[in-house]
Amino acid sequence: MLLFFNADGRLFGSDTMSPYPAPAEALERTAVDGGTVIDVPPFEPAYWHVMDGELRIRPRMTIGEEQTPGDAGALLTLTGIPAGTSVTIDGPFGGALVSDGSPVELEFLLPGEYRVAVALEPYQPHVITVQATGRES
Repeated sequence: MLLFFNADGRLFGSDTMSPYPAPAEALERTAVDGGTVIDVPPFEPAYWHVMDGELRIRPRMTIGEEQTPGDAGALLTLTGIPAGTSVTIDGPFGGALVSDGSPVELEFLLPGEYRVAVALEPYQPHVITVQATGRES
């Protein structure tokens, strides 16, 4: 949801239809007359938690992701994942691991769509979709 504030800091409107996180162009387009736009996540447990007795937005992990096609499928390299982060793979072949803080390399040999979920409290969960194609003859 986007919240619109005027130059005096007063709330004057909202856009509840924008996805979260909102695309950069939506934020730039809506900031007018010295006002501010704040991109607020929907009220769901994936985005909010109570810390020190206050409701707060969960921070986002800064994850680097690189997808490259492989000989038979795809390779996904994830960087910036703290130690203790769980990485869960759902798709034609699934699995799970816990990061030790070093880059995580996942190779998808069976064709299909994979969902890779990265989670660590109190961070917001992060989901990556990987499309692995079969070996071309």
